Formats: sequence, C-alpha cells, structure tokens
Amino acid sequence: MARTYLEKFYFPLHVRFIEGNMYTKELSNDEVIEYLSFIQNHMNSIQEKEKPQEIIAEYINDNIPCPKVITASWEVMHRYGVPYGLVRVRCSEPITAYERDLMRFSVADVNGDGFWSKFQYEKIKCNDKLLHVELYDEYDYFVHTQSLMYIKWKRKKKTKKWRDEK
Repeated sequence: MARTYLEKFYFPLHVRFIEGNMYTKELSNDEVIEYLSFIQNHMNSIQEKEKPQEIIAEYINDNIPCPKVITASWEVMHRYGVPYGLVRVRCSEPITAYERDLMRFSVADVNGDGFWSKFQYEKIKCNDKLLHVELYDEYDYFVHTQSLMYIKWKRKKKTKKWRDEK
C-alpha cells in the first residue's frame, strides 16, 4: 500500500435542543460532550451511506493547484472540556503551507455550503431529545490546522482555570 499523509483540521461545534419547531439556546460544552457519541454515530451513518469522502476530496482537489487529496472524513471530539469538529484529510503526497491554507478554506466551504449543510438540517435523536448540530456559525467560526490547535491547547493547559478544574 502506498504511503499517505494525514492532515487534520478543527472547527467549533454548535448544538441546540429542538423542542417542537423551536430551537433552544445553545448547549454548554459539557452538555455537547455528553451527546458527542450520538452526533458521531449520525455522521458515520451519513458517511457510510452517501460516501461523501471521495466527493469532498474531489471538491478540495479542485481548489488546490495540485490534486493530492484522497479522502476527507468528518468526526467530533473534545479536548480540555471543549467540543470540536475534526476533519481528517488523507493526501497522496506531502502538502505545502499554501495548499494547507487552501484546504482550510475548502473545509470551511464544505461545512457551510457543501455536503454537510444537509447534515445541519437533520435532527439527531438522542434518547428522548432532538439535537440540531451546526458545523458552521458566522459569528464564532474558525478552521485551524493541527499545529495551531496544539498551540491553543498548550496555552489552555497552562491557565490557572484549567488547573483548578481538575
């Protein structure tokens, strides 16, 4: 098997409960973490059923000068009490910093307007509640590379607040 290269991109998750036709206020980080397994299972079912990994890989390849992306898969995770969306992009060759930036913008597009916009309109059933998950929010949104997130997490780890929560 040929060697592949993995790039990771992180973005914030925004989750609300749905009661009737109304969306409630945004869930706290602790509440979102409690429901991450339900969200991931729903993402996995979409990714298995509709195979967006290859479709999105083609979309990302269209946005970078040299097509290197093989697949792109979406996950959810948390670190230091904060939930994040995670995109794992498999590449056939190492990528440049410029290509990495173009991939970040492509991931943001896919989250907001692409395949995953469909995901945002689906309701996720969790026990007796319905969840609405947004992978994109115009007010609080970023797509960071793995190295940027490590810097962010390292700073968070050193803060007094983080030490006191242990």
